[in-house]
Amino acid sequence: MKRMLRHILSVVVAALPLFPAPVWAAQSAPSRQQLNADAHWKFLLGDPAEAQAPSFNDSAWRTVDLPHDWSIEGAPAEKNPTGSGGGFFPAGVGWYRRTFMAPPSWKGKRVSVEFDGVASNATVYLNGKKLGIHPYAYTTFRFDLTPALDFAQSNVLAVRVDNSELPSSRWFTGAGIYRHVRIVVTEPSTLPLGASSSAPLKRPPTTKRSHYAHRCRMTPPIPPTSL
Repeated sequence: MKRMLRHILSVVVAALPLFPAPVWAAQSAPSRQQLNADAHWKFLLGDPAEAQAPSFNDSAWRTVDLPHDWSIEGAPAEKNPTGSGGGFFPAGVGWYRRTFMAPPSWKGKRVSVEFDGVASNATVYLNGKKLGIHPYAYTTFRFDLTPALDFAQSNVLAVRVDNSELPSSRWFTGAGIYRHVRIVVTEPSTLPLGASSSAPLKRPPTTKRSHYAHRCRMTPPIPPTSL
């Protein structure tokens, strides 16, 4: 009996290399880079024409770092349309512009800009091309920069924020890009934000410590004109 068990065990051990490894072990995770884009934005409280154009002169605009709320910077007044729920703070329309260079390493990648929150009605442009509108103040959103990126010269990311339709809330919402912004660089096959896939998710096991360290990892900042 023992001899038979030893024979069966030797057959099983010999056959182990014939079985394929788990799928997640044979596949390398797609590269993903996140760049902090909070610093060195140009800001103007107002609504000048063609402010999305790369050639627009923003040299007189104020330089701000995000998160930024122009409403809380103003003086409260009873005439302001935010009303008592908004603390009588001013609202209106403001513009943000950010100039940067796209490095050669981004070629062949998908490059997106991700906003954690803009209050509100954000219209986003890259090099004068309208990427889209996000009306809601409390949700993260992303736009694909890839088709409009210029690798030969500076790129201009412009955001028009319209918080003039008031009252829009029962409490103070602020106004502007009041949460963080980042540039996300991934492989071109990566699913965009909000997309779904019917394929089952498979991931390698991870320890609690490594998972926590991954979540707390700081993202490098984007310099004013280069990356």
